[in-house]
Amino acid sequence: MVTAVVCPLRCLGICRRTQGYATEAARAVVEHALVGLGLPEVLAEVDEGNAASVAVVKRLGMTPFAMVPGVLGLMTRYRETAETA
Repeated sequence: MVTAVVCPLRCLGICRRTQGYATEAARAVVEHALVGLGLPEVLAEVDEGNAASVAVVKRLGMTPFAMVPGVLGLMTRYRETAETA
């Protein structure tokens, strides 16, 4: 199993938000994982209250599939598979 943790929103300063950089970076990571590395799926865990991150995974077309406890409260798990990409 290959696990990679990527958090494009945390890498961007507040002045860069709403410009699409996080979506563009996350899209590149998902494409590389599914196509370049041939992984069967990519997972994302997003804090329920983090509207910006929820918007990114939704723009990527990722599908929510589970709710799990996180440090700050509930987190939603999203997935993108090679078949749905």
